[in-house]
Amino acid sequence: MKRDSGRLSNAGLMGSLIIAYRSVPKDVERFAAELHNGAELKVGSPVLTLRDRVLGLRNVSGGAIRDEINRMTFSALSAYVRGERRMSIKITNEASRERFIDAWKKASAR
Repeated sequence: MKRDSGRLSNAGLMGSLIIAYRSVPKDVERFAAELHNGAELKVGSPVLTLRDRVLGLRNVSGGAIRDEINRMTFSALSAYVRGERRMSIKITNEASRERFIDAWKKASAR
């Protein structure tokens, strides 16, 4: 298992999980545990795909990369919640991020 050098605690990744927690807490808890542990993840797992992608980044500091990791995390988490396999993660799709943010805003308004 690769050492994460803080990559798996990047603000973009952690912030995404905190926002998503309001709408799917149990899924986020499982996703985060699998992401942190990294053990027994099968090829096609959105968790493994995200983990490999983030650990493979050369630099995880700065606003642009935080935003990219944020979008990747929401995309992977959305696939995970739906039970879909992912060999790659689309970072251009804003729909996943917007769904979680909308749910977070609604919960915050209560």
